[in-house]
Amino acid sequence: MSISGLRFEPIVLPNEVKSFEDFSFSYYAAHPELYPANVATQTFGRGIYSFNTTTGVAYHDTTGLTSWGSSYTYLTPVLQFTSSDLSLAEANSYLLFNTHSDGAVLGPAHDKVLECLSAGKATSKQSLEVAPSSTSSSTSQNCAVCTGISPGLSQSAFPEEPISYLIQPIRPAYNQTATVGFVTAVLSFRDILQQNIAASVYERNLNIIVSSGSQYYSYEVEDGQLYFLGSGDLHDRKFNDQRRSIDLKSTLGGDVQFTTDAQTDFTIAFYPTQDYENSFRTSMPWVYCFTVTGIVVFLSGIFFIYDHIMLRNSNEQRAVLETKRRFVRFISHEVRTPLNAVVMASELLKEEVSRIIHGIMSCQFCIVSVSN
Repeated sequence: MSISGLRFEPIVLPNEVKSFEDFSFSYYAAHPELYPANVATQTFGRGIYSFNTTTGVAYHDTTGLTSWGSSYTYLTPVLQFTSSDLSLAEANSYLLFNTHSDGAVLGPAHDKVLECLSAGKATSKQSLEVAPSSTSSSTSQNCAVCTGISPGLSQSAFPEEPISYLIQPIRPAYNQTATVGFVTAVLSFRDILQQNIAASVYERNLNIIVSSGSQYYSYEVEDGQLYFLGSGDLHDRKFNDQRRSIDLKSTLGGDVQFTTDAQTDFTIAFYPTQDYENSFRTSMPWVYCFTVTGIVVFLSGIFFIYDHIMLRNSNEQRAVLETKRRFVRFISHEVRTPLNAVVMASELLKEEVSRIIHGIMSCQFCIVSVSN
């Protein structure tokens, strides 16, 4: 997934608030290039703060008590915050905010991490140490918690768009039974969609619905651009049967726990739009039908002409071959037969001449003998 921000939130017990604030102010003062002199200053002054759920006014929080009824008494002030969606000044405005006081999202998620680490056993509010169970293999690696979707950070460029938080516990190497803080990753669904979905998807007009529990947020892809439509499921219901979805719980893996609002449903769903469907339609079907038919007829005509030419060429070659055969038969019959007669006559003439010569020679011997 794409992370648009990271926060370091140490766990601070009520009796540690003063020393932690002194350390924080010293740390900020030592890095003036990152933190201005008035960083973490609220209407009451400087210090860890939460918001009054009734008035919305920030107050100095030193007790760790929550209005939403947490089982634990601790504070998780934001000590450091880096974000790609916020300027440095905007990110600094969240410093020393007690995220555990957020009963809507972050507070219950922090408690769920601690419950996972304690393997169902009670965790000390004073030390927050987790006694390892003999039957449990829970570690900080598989006790990460992902929250459901919620509106974005108020200071971000897209405050109404959905985000989610992935919370990882911090446990020191020298004491694996203690949880000393959390690293919280801010997951922006705009970044997730833009960076992790294939570019071919952005060439189509689609509705994208991000949902967890009863929360729905809608996006639309149009001409390669991603637009936020608003909260709620705003896709065209006529395309319900063409839904395609990604289960984010299976994508994150089995080692991640989920808050209640994300346990039943945590998905990104895709639906075609009417414009997408219209891109495969035409207002002149007969024109295209006749065009395709004409192309088929034209190609068939070309093949017919080609076949006719090849057939005629084959017939001409067959006629030439037959003429050659007839010529050979003519030569064989009309020339060879007379030649045979000539050869036979020559043989007979030869025999007759030989006989006459033999007769003359015989007469010669007779005349010689008579003379003697």
